[in-house]
Amino acid sequence: MLAALVEANICIKGYPAHKCLLPGEAHSKPGVNKGIGALTQKEISALVESLRAGTMRIIRFPSKDRGTYKLDYSENVILTLFIAAVIASQKPVIEGEAPPPEWPHPGARRMFLNGHTDHNGLPRIKSSTATTKVKKGIKA
Repeated sequence: MLAALVEANICIKGYPAHKCLLPGEAHSKPGVNKGIGALTQKEISALVESLRAGTMRIIRFPSKDRGTYKLDYSENVILTLFIAAVIASQKPVIEGEAPPPEWPHPGARRMFLNGHTDHNGLPRIKSSTATTKVKKGIKA
C-alpha cells in the first residue's frame, strides 16, 4: 500500500495509529497480512471515525522545489524534493494523529516507504487541568 500511495503522489496525515494497526502490520508475528481484513471491528471503526471527523486526511505531495534526481543509472527523473525524500524514506508516507496524554511514547507513529516506523511524529496531546480535576464530594 505504501508504494501505491507514493506512486499516486499522496500521503496520509492524521492516521489513528494509536488506535489501530498501520498498513502491512499484523496482530501476531506469524500472521499473514490480509489488509483491512486483519483489523478488528474496533480498529475499522476508528478509521471510519477519523475520516468522518476530518482528522485523517489524504494529501497530495507538494509540487514546489522541483529538481532532477537520478533514480537508476540510466534515467534522470524530475521529482519534487519532497517526493525524493519520501522515496529515500526520509519523510513518512503515513503520519499518525497526535496521541493522547497517556500514550507511552513521545509522539505519534509514522510509517516510511521502506516499512520502517518510529514514534517521532506529532507530540502527545497535553492533558488539560479541566479534564483531570475531580470534583470533591459534598460533606453532609
